[in-house]
Amino acid sequence: MVIAGNIPFETLTAPVYVFGEIESGAPRAAAAVSTVLLVFALALYVGATWIERKVGARHES
Repeated sequence: MVIAGNIPFETLTAPVYVFGEIESGAPRAAAAVSTVLLVFALALYVGATWIERKVGARHES
């Protein structure tokens, strides 16, 4: 299930765009957007991990 809000004909979220491309028979466009989203998510993960190691986790027992 994908929950996404958009203003019809004005805005479009990435999951809705990917779904629309798949439904319209353009799987290459859907795959391209999905790949960009995956790379972006992985970059955020690596960045967050790096920051956590640099700053240090602050856990209180």
